[in-house]
Amino acid sequence: MGRPTIIVLVFLIQVCSLSSSSSNDHLHEGSSLSVDTEGNVLTSSDGTFSAGFHPVGQNAHAFAIWFNKPSCRDNCTVVWMANRDYPVNGRQSKLILTRHGNLILIDAGRITVWATDTVPHLSPAHLKLYDSGNLVLHDSTGATLRQSFDSPTDTLLPLQQLKKHGKLVSSRSRNNCSSGFFNLYFDSDNVLSLLYKGPEVSSIYWPSPWLLRWEVGRSTNNNSRIAVLDHLGKFSSTDNYTIKSADYGTRIQMGEGDDGCDGNMDGEDHRPNVGGAIRHGQDVGLARCSSPMCRRGQRCETNHG
Repeated sequence: MGRPTIIVLVFLIQVCSLSSSSSNDHLHEGSSLSVDTEGNVLTSSDGTFSAGFHPVGQNAHAFAIWFNKPSCRDNCTVVWMANRDYPVNGRQSKLILTRHGNLILIDAGRITVWATDTVPHLSPAHLKLYDSGNLVLHDSTGATLRQSFDSPTDTLLPLQQLKKHGKLVSSRSRNNCSSGFFNLYFDSDNVLSLLYKGPEVSSIYWPSPWLLRWEVGRSTNNNSRIAVLDHLGKFSSTDNYTIKSADYGTRIQMGEGDDGCDGNMDGEDHRPNVGGAIRHGQDVGLARCSSPMCRRGQRCETNHG
């Protein structure tokens, strides 16, 4: 394997009675989004992100969140998927917010493919897509019931935390969004690690398993296990790992995550004055650099490795 490179989204009750409507960045209780209706999406108030059905193959869709800017159609930069390994049919599939506050994704056969499994609430719930790219299910008091930031797929957005029990999982390939073989997570020593988990063999890929943790500048003393990307382009974790983009401080829209099959961490620039995202995986042509956590055409600086 090559060296690692880190380069800087219930049950069906009275389905037929549910309306197919949403209001800009909100989906209200009893409403749905349909794969059959073009443009039936949620869009954040500043227009940066959209959430809806995104094509992932022939007659196959995932409910996803993607960058709207720069403008795109089918070739969008996806930052989160609800059902990456279980795509739904391109006809008659729906995302429904039930009257009990559960968010469910059903395919053409009325089979529930994905659900939030929210505890039933008597008060109305609503789904909102924020300017941060976070898709949040709220109760009537505004409390958070579920949010996409708690279950990343292959991408971290600015201020989204990778936590103790979370992980980023690469895509199988550039054209296959299903789960791949590389996992970025905190190991039992509290160290941010990259694991190759193939069909026949599994091994730590980064940091080097041949070196002691302190030899690569990592700390094992903090068990909070949190990694985060800030709005200025710095990715840091509680094990003392830090990396900055070469243009750190310019407050650009970036992305970091794992979107491919080679175990690279990619950072993407999207628009000024917003922040960034971190993606782990194969280069998709937005920006990359050669140290652990970057993308093609972009330089990064790291202090540990």
